[in-house]
Amino acid sequence: MIMQKMAQNDREEIISELEQCREDERNSQLQMLQVLVTAGTILTLIMGANAFGQKIDEEINGSILFHLSNLILCTTFGYITSLGINSVLRYHYIRSLEDKLSGLHITSHKRPVLIHWNSFSSSITTRNPKHMY
Repeated sequence: MIMQKMAQNDREEIISELEQCREDERNSQLQMLQVLVTAGTILTLIMGANAFGQKIDEEINGSILFHLSNLILCTTFGYITSLGINSVLRYHYIRSLEDKLSGLHITSHKRPVLIHWNSFSSSITTRNPKHMY
């Protein structure tokens, strides 16, 4: 009775953690898109300022705008790389949670293992059929 209640609590905790991780994954994907759109907008503004700006000192103006655009590109690349690393770590964590949930499911109900979304979609995402188990 106590073991069954602990298994039920573990199952609920894992399901809750899976829901939070999946929500974080969706938010991360939207954040990547927002960062790209924002960087594109800023770069468009920089190029517009360069094209329509006053031509008082073209050398200094061009140099500042060039360095500013490089700064925007480097910042965007670094931020998207950071989001990508978090996404990869989250993917493996979700897969681990799904494996634990499947283990709890087998020991408590003696039914076949459920195929979770990450194990199902990983062969498509990575284009490697060995990732499906």
